[in-house]
Amino acid sequence: MTGLHQASAGHSDRLHVTIIAGSTRPRRKSQNVASWVDGLTAERLDASFEVVGIAEYDLPLFDEPMPPIAGGYRQPDTKNCSQKVASFDAHIFVTLEYNHSTSAALKNGVDHLHAARNDKTTAPVGYGFDGSKGP
Repeated sequence: MTGLHQASAGHSDRLHVTIIAGSTRPRRKSQNVASWVDGLTAERLDASFEVVGIAEYDLPLFDEPMPPIAGGYRQPDTKNCSQKVASFDAHIFVTLEYNHSTSAALKNGVDHLHAARNDKTTAPVGYGFDGSKGP
């Protein structure tokens, strides 16, 4: 978790929104982009925001006996992550474009968290890869 700020401590009717950094790759940039999005929300008085990285939960490849829509999670990491995501009112997914799609790690996370995020507002934030080599 890289950031949490709340708009106005006296308001219980504000939304609690997670900004999910959706990559698990080494040298990933999703955490930086998620922190940037979090900074853009600093002056919001109607919501609180928290950055959460799916890499923090080390979710296994979805292999549960039932499909995500049916619940029934066995894995402790899945339960912990699901409880965390369920505590939010809305979600912002931050993802790099991988081959004209989202990352496999985020798709896997979305499958794991189906019941926790179902019927909640979701917004994507995408960013591209510029092809330069890192340090």
